[in-house]
Amino acid sequence: MNALDQLLADAAAQDTAPPLTELLRRLPTDGQTNAIRDSAAGPLGHLTCQSTAHALEIGTLPGSEIVDALLTGLTHQRSLLTLNDAVDALLNSGPFVQQFGQRLCDALLRGHTDALDQQPLLAAGHLEGALRLAIVKAARPVRVLSALELDDVTRIDPEYAERLPRLLGAALDRWGTDENLAPPLRQDLDSLREVPDAAADATFEYGLDLLRRAANEQAGNVLTLLVQAREQMATAVAAEENRDDAALYGAGLDAIMAFSRADRDLLVASRDSVSSLLNKRDAWLRGLHTPEWRRPRREAERAWARLVLILENAAEQVAVPAWLNVWEALAAVLEAYELDREVIPVPGMSNAPGLEAVIRPTVEQRIVREQSLLAGLRQAAEVAASSEDPPIDAEQLQVLLNRVDVLTERPTDQRHARETGTASEGDPSALARLIERAPSLVARLGPEKAMRAAQGMTDEALGLMEGVAYRESFDAAAGPQVDLIRRKLEDDLAECPDYVGRVRQYFGLLTWELATFLAARHDMQLTGALAYLKPFPARKAPHEEKLQVDYFDWLQRGKLVGRVQFEVSHVATGRVDIQAGFGTIRFYIEIKRELTDASNDALEHSYLTQAGDYAGTNPALGQLVVLDLTDHSDGVRHLRETAWVARRRPTGSSIDRFVVVGVVIGNRDTPRSYSD
Repeated sequence: MNALDQLLADAAAQDTAPPLTELLRRLPTDGQTNAIRDSAAGPLGHLTCQSTAHALEIGTLPGSEIVDALLTGLTHQRSLLTLNDAVDALLNSGPFVQQFGQRLCDALLRGHTDALDQQPLLAAGHLEGALRLAIVKAARPVRVLSALELDDVTRIDPEYAERLPRLLGAALDRWGTDENLAPPLRQDLDSLREVPDAAADATFEYGLDLLRRAANEQAGNVLTLLVQAREQMATAVAAEENRDDAALYGAGLDAIMAFSRADRDLLVASRDSVSSLLNKRDAWLRGLHTPEWRRPRREAERAWARLVLILENAAEQVAVPAWLNVWEALAAVLEAYELDREVIPVPGMSNAPGLEAVIRPTVEQRIVREQSLLAGLRQAAEVAASSEDPPIDAEQLQVLLNRVDVLTERPTDQRHARETGTASEGDPSALARLIERAPSLVARLGPEKAMRAAQGMTDEALGLMEGVAYRESFDAAAGPQVDLIRRKLEDDLAECPDYVGRVRQYFGLLTWELATFLAARHDMQLTGALAYLKPFPARKAPHEEKLQVDYFDWLQRGKLVGRVQFEVSHVATGRVDIQAGFGTIRFYIEIKRELTDASNDALEHSYLTQAGDYAGTNPALGQLVVLDLTDHSDGVRHLRETAWVARRRPTGSSIDRFVVVGVVIGNRDTPRSYSD
């Protein structure tokens, strides 16, 4: 312990914090910079920083060489706990941040670089401090954000990767709307969803970013982003226990979508869920330290409780045919109408017109349908205009009335078309009706396909389809890796003309079942009925029937119970291994095994023609599931590489067949068998 450390320790023992300038007077002049550097790099580095900050705050400015020595020592700090306390001490000092913020940031970035290979957690701590300085504009962000960028996500240390999603999320809180800075951050966050140690946090932060991006979008795009955000929250919950933060945001999103389709039951359920989750999180976090710079996230979570109450109250009021208390009802409607200015669920948003774009149409359409509401509104506007102390802001009330006037000017035949489902695809009112009645259907299919699917549907039928479309988005969440597989397959299948409406809904169930089956067989202990996946003696390779029975058993125990059949004859003049039937809509699954070449191209060359031919009289969609029994002495492919969409068009045909290919890895020993 050097002399300065001894002085600091003595002061701490007496519960005092003398300024650094006072302590330096007790040390020889020629050794002061070395003592400060060594102390800042040692176990009492946080006390050195506190003492330095204290000196600045009382106006006794240390010399530039003293600050340089302090920052050099901080760069070489090798204790994460001491580093965190030291950075907090400096960042909590306004004078230090104002005068030396950029120099501190540069020192932390040097520490990040020096520690990255040997002490990844420490490197993340240095980077966090630098990011905090950039967020409060005490340092230039370019170098900090450059340090956040990932060159190769597959080579990141797991401990370092685990810290990155929260840092990227904080950066997107600050620069998410900057088109120059945000795209690389989003790309890295997306990549981290593929890293097991970072997947749950990256998925959650990715969902929050989708909410940010919804802030300035138009209604159709907002719905897509909100539904995608809900999917990410459900995936984060499925990936990791006690993800109450993701569950809380999910419940808040449920409330928004429930309000948009007047689903009173879901609104009540969302309210109860938000209340329960907030209580649970308060109990869990009580007494735990939350850094000051992270507290806006905690406040954002609480905003959802207010949001749900606003929506529930507004839904109750607009559902009443005749308003007994017009002022109370108007207050509820205007609160929902101005939700973007009252509730900021995601830090970094100054407003949220994206939420407004979903909520406002419902409020307006309910008002238009109720003539007594309209009469009450107009009377209230007159009272408010003449009152010296109006109970409702007259200016905002007039905005609402102006919107009502615009809506009621629509021709009667257009309103009738909207309500009966007879609007044409080119009619703007058709899309407006869909956004109001079936927002997540628009989000899942896109406006054009959604209007085709909804053609001729009544409001009641649309409501039923909307409920299915919304729940489909996240009910089947099974973790980030399975979610990435499912999303990739669905994106590629979107090019199939048949993949719309009920066909998409039904085949989506089959796609999800395959993704979860592949994940389960990739990790599960190979015993009992799964022994067919273990290494086998020469000339005793298991036949494909083993996989066929296993997959059939999986399907009939899940959401497809009662809809799958084994060995169905008279299909395309042959017999198909497994059939999944939904009335007249049927999908066929071909099961194969491969002993020599299980590359994607080879499997498609060998088996795709047969798998696709079964779909000749049904939607042009099917599955091919292959048992890979090739040599795996050098390891196996990643789970994400075990499923893809293959296309084939038979000679003379103008219709492509879309086949989802899944590979189940067999002939596989435990990972330790790869070691010499």
